[in-house]
Amino acid sequence: MTQIGLQAEQFVADYLEAHNWQILSRRYYSRWGELDLVARQGDTLSFVEVKARRLQNWDCNGLLSITPSKQRKLGLTAMAFLRAWPHLERCNCRFDVVLVEILPIRKFRVVEHLSDAFAMDP
Repeated sequence: MTQIGLQAEQFVADYLEAHNWQILSRRYYSRWGELDLVARQGDTLSFVEVKARRLQNWDCNGLLSITPSKQRKLGLTAMAFLRAWPHLERCNCRFDVVLVEILPIRKFRVVEHLSDAFAMDP
């Protein structure tokens, strides 16, 4: 991961905490992939994918990079997370995508927070 990617994830973690989310995990790895952030608010557990792009990028601020294959890998990694933390299995789980614009001098701006951005097939 690049330094700017780590900074974007920290920016989004701060953004979520400012909106009353508790960050439970950062960069959770499994054999299928990585969850950028895992956050909890009440009984809702969110697996958060952070996409940081510069202005006028080719992939809709990173949204087009969340392909069905990527979604499947995120789902498998989320299931691994829940197996490791079984007390969280009863939470309402969802996948959020936070699109972030990289501004000059390593500043960031949330372009869009897509709550429940995609669903996993059972």
